[in-house]
Amino acid sequence: MKPFAFRLNAVLRFREQRANEAVSRFAQAVHAQRQAEEARQHAEKEHSRWEDTRRDFAKTGGAAGDFEQMRRSASLLKIETERRVAAQSAAREAASNMRDQMLTARRNCEVLERLRTRQREEHEHSSNREEQANLDELATQRHNRRQP
Repeated sequence: MKPFAFRLNAVLRFREQRANEAVSRFAQAVHAQRQAEEARQHAEKEHSRWEDTRRDFAKTGGAAGDFEQMRRSASLLKIETERRVAAQSAAREAASNMRDQMLTARRNCEVLERLRTRQREEHEHSSNREEQANLDELATQRHNRRQP
C-alpha cells in the first residue's frame, strides 16, 4: 500500500505560517499596549506633580505670571494625559483584535490537523486490513499446499 500522504498539506503549512504571523502580530500589539500603559501612567504622574506644584505655588502667593504659566503647563499635561489614555485604549483594542485573529488562525490549523489525523488513522486501518487480507491469503495458500 502507498505511504500516507495528506493532500491538503500545503494548505496546512500555509495556515500554520499565517497562524505564526498572527502570533507575532499579537505579541507586537501586546508590547505596544504595555508601552501605551506606561506612557499613560507617566503622563498622569507628571500632570499630578504639576498640579501639586501649582497648588503649592498658589498657597505661597507667587507672581501671577508664573502662576498663569504653571496653569497652562498643567493644562497641556492634562491634554497629553487624555491623549495617552486614548492611545492606551486604541492599543488595547488593537491587541484584542490581534488576539481574535490569532485564535481564528489557530482554529483554522486545528481543523486541518484533525482532518489529517483522521485520514492517517483511516489509511492505517485500511493498510492493516489489506495486510491482514494478504496474510490470510498466504496462510490459505500454505494450508492448501500441505493438503494432498
